[in-house]
Amino acid sequence: MGQTGGRVSVVLVTWNSATYLQELLPALALQSYPDWELICVDNGSADESVARVLAAFPQAALVRNRENVGFCRANNQGIRRATGAYVLLLNADAIPEPDYLTTLVDFLIATPDCAGVTGKLLWAESRNCSPPRIDSAGHCLNRLRQVFDRGAGQPDRGQYDRTEPVFSFSAAAALYRRQCLLDIALPGAQVLDEAFFAYSEDVDLNWRCWHWGWSCWYVPTAVAWHYRGHARTKPLQIRRAAYGNRYRLLLRNECWWALAPDLPLVLLYEICRLLRTLFTDPGLLTAYGSVLADLRRLLATRPVGKCVPDRRRWR
Repeated sequence: MGQTGGRVSVVLVTWNSATYLQELLPALALQSYPDWELICVDNGSADESVARVLAAFPQAALVRNRENVGFCRANNQGIRRATGAYVLLLNADAIPEPDYLTTLVDFLIATPDCAGVTGKLLWAESRNCSPPRIDSAGHCLNRLRQVFDRGAGQPDRGQYDRTEPVFSFSAAAALYRRQCLLDIALPGAQVLDEAFFAYSEDVDLNWRCWHWGWSCWYVPTAVAWHYRGHARTKPLQIRRAAYGNRYRLLLRNECWWALAPDLPLVLLYEICRLLRTLFTDPGLLTAYGSVLADLRRLLATRPVGKCVPDRRRWR
């Protein structure tokens, strides 16, 4: 199949990504799926990112931002330029195998209620290992309302070789129906909530898909390699965004009836988290103020009355 599935718009966000593009661009050129376009959104790179993209794909659509506007806004810019029936959100540090697009498009065609799908992401650093290690086989949500990657760091011994629905998945290499993204977009045509800036925006997007009655799936026969960021320290702006996005995620998407049984555990976790932050990284505490300032908007965009999946299946 895959030959008549419709165009795929590949949205690639770059930010000083030239090193990773040396591997990604040849991998894109080898995709077996015949009908796709490339939309590159550059967040003010100071290296050769743009030049490398245009050298490999002169026909690519290019959006150039003068500064780093964040992962979310840049992807939204790319989605607005998309013309395809499907949109692939692709990180510069993710390298898809040649049949990645074909496999995922075929699955979306065969699964009408599926909003988006991902393949098995493996650590790029473990390509010479036997077996390689898993980067992500989709996201799970635990009782503390922590989101984590299934199988992260585990040797890939086939334990996640079943095609199945998942709570969420990484936006590193995720394929969506464009019409679904348009349907669930927030005010201002924000598919990804730009207040998140970076981190957890993919969870918010997928959770909204479930609320609106769509499903999200994991297809392990589609494989991509991902260079997971392992930096010990990140800029304060990024750490603060990641810290506060937990609350943005829950305020918009969590159902109070689902939270109630776990509320004592969640409150205990929050107290411990606050104390740890107070003593180890107090600069993050300003995130609480930014979330409070955003509270009215978050509550106004809650998907009230929409479909909610059985939370127990995602643990």
